Amino acid sequence: GGDIPWINVTDAGLHHGGRISETTHYTNKLGISNSAAVVLPKNTVCLSRDIKVGYVVILDEEMATTQHFINWICSDAILPEWLQLCLMLEGENLGRFGTGTILTTIYFPEALSFHITLPPIDEQRRIIKKVTSLLNSIRGVESNLNNSLQLKEVFRYSILAHYFQHSEA
Repeated sequence: GGDIPWINVTDAGLHHGGRISETTHYTNKLGISNSAAVVLPKNTVCLSRDIKVGYVVILDEEMATTQHFINWICSDAILPEWLQLCLMLEGENLGRFGTGTILTTIYFPEALSFHITLPPIDEQRRIIKKVTSLLNSIRGVESNLNNSLQLKEVFRYSILAHYFQHSEA
C-alpha cells in the first residue's frame, strides 16, 4: 500500500497503446527504497518484457514498475508517442529478442540492441497525428461492428421468441 502507482503487466495490458494514470497496485517510499525499483517521471515509455511481451504504455504521471518492464525516459530528440508507436509496430516480433522456453523474456542487453528510425520532431508529430487519426477511425468501425452484431443477436432472439410464442403445436 501507499501512494506511488505500481504498474504490473495486467495494468499495461489494459492500457496498451495509450497512457496510464491508474494502477491496481500502489507502493510507498519505503517499498521503493528497499527494492531495485525507482519512481519514473511522467512520459516514461514502458515495455513489458516478459509474462506478456509487447505491452507498451506511457506514464501519465510519476510511477514505478515491476521488474517485468524495460523503461525509457525520452530525450528532447524523441517524442514518447513516437517510441511507443515504433515499439507497438514491432508487435509480435519483439518476442524474437527474448529467450526462454516456458516464459519468453527480453533481457536488457537485447533491449540495448533495439534500433528505431528517428525523424525530426516535426515529422514525428505529423506521423503520430495521422496514425492516431487512423487508429481512432478503426476503433469507431470496430465499435459500430460490435453494436451491429449485438443488435443482430437481439433481433434473432426476438424473431425466435415471436415464432415460438405464435406457433401452433
